[in-house]
Amino acid sequence: MVSVLASFAQGPNRQRQKFIDNAPPLNRDAMKEALPPPDQPAENKTAKEQQGLPSKRMADSTTHGLIQFRPAPDSTIRIGILLPFDCEATSAKVYSCLNENDVTRGDLCRLKESVHEGLDFYQGLRYAAAHTQSAQKIRFFVYDTQGSDSVVQVLLQQEPDLKKCQLIIGPSSIAEAKVVTAWCAQNQIINIQPFTAAKSIGSENAWLVRFMPTIDAHLQKEYEMAIDSFADRNIVIYTTHRERDLSAARQLDTLFRAYNAVNTHKLHYTLFNSGDTSLAIAKKLLSYYLPAKEKNVLFMTTYEEPLVNSTLRTIKENTVVFGMPTWLDADQLRPDYLTSSQPYVTDNFYVDSASTSALDFQKGYTEEYASKPTRYAYMGYDGMNYLLSVFDKYGFSIIDGLVRQSYDGLGYSFHISPVLHASRTTSEIVTNYYANTAMHLFQIRDYHVYLAR
Repeated sequence: MVSVLASFAQGPNRQRQKFIDNAPPLNRDAMKEALPPPDQPAENKTAKEQQGLPSKRMADSTTHGLIQFRPAPDSTIRIGILLPFDCEATSAKVYSCLNENDVTRGDLCRLKESVHEGLDFYQGLRYAAAHTQSAQKIRFFVYDTQGSDSVVQVLLQQEPDLKKCQLIIGPSSIAEAKVVTAWCAQNQIINIQPFTAAKSIGSENAWLVRFMPTIDAHLQKEYEMAIDSFADRNIVIYTTHRERDLSAARQLDTLFRAYNAVNTHKLHYTLFNSGDTSLAIAKKLLSYYLPAKEKNVLFMTTYEEPLVNSTLRTIKENTVVFGMPTWLDADQLRPDYLTSSQPYVTDNFYVDSASTSALDFQKGYTEEYASKPTRYAYMGYDGMNYLLSVFDKYGFSIIDGLVRQSYDGLGYSFHISPVLHASRTTSEIVTNYYANTAMHLFQIRDYHVYLAR
């Protein structure tokens, strides 16, 4: 992180260092020299910076040789990167931290979560681009969104280089992503979304490619496990009246109904909405749907941790539980309840820490950035390597390449396919967006998380 921040430290929203830079990370003393005090103006500010407007932070091009795929004016693929570095505040925090002699004051350099994720992603992407064997010539244009959709709007309006990009990666928040996806669709530029899984960021947008899977991919993975291993059991979909919970339950209901419509063997399943006021009193209890003498499967489509705790506490050995992806990182879920109920949960991130390639990456990344790679660093690294493999094989036919070519990285896999639906205006079948369906299934037992499939 230190070496990356140093490259942004010449002034707010300004970068003068090449994107691909194999120099070793700066040490503490060098970092102090690289970072001007927060109240000291950087030299040679642009007119936009003097006016307080966000300025482009453009990196130089990196040439790996000319491509042979499709003709282009200079055979260069241009990639815009929009991330919430919040450079001015982040640089000030790091400067204060580096000049604080009290080593216990770690709070001085505690960054916003979104900033930390953006920096980690950027470092992973940068590491992949620096160590690639790709033959593709690429140019990166990097911008600081400051975590603000209004700043994003200004950048899109005032930075002409963005319109020359073949694809744009980011931003991270839902509000920012909505602005960018709409703008990319209008300007026919591919938008790669590696952060938010929210469906609300865009629809009927054939230029939106979701590297971060939506909830549908998580539910599909659990559904497949139930069909393969527990199809003869009594299946219950348990939800609440909250729309987020109900939406997931309805998706499972759609999958099960579609299965029953085309298969001779019919699933026995029930959708139980605890918030349904029309139910009789006896039918408002989950135990009514989970007979003690039967083998049951319970899909819990709820994110409310107290409710999950109270439900898991009562689960019997005759019931297999499928939970939500947020359960893996939940703060309030009781480990003893999770171990006793042994639920299946999903996540699209998994690293085989014993593999040689993973160990080599961890070592090289740590040596270069003086920190271990996080899951967002893996996303940047794997995502960039995936794009490079597509560029090498398909050139400027990027969407075609993304759909045709899958990729299994060190932490993330990418299996991109179009999500189709009936147009709201013409009722014709159109591409809603492109989604990554790669997913892992885990099981929690014995106070550990194990890869199930």
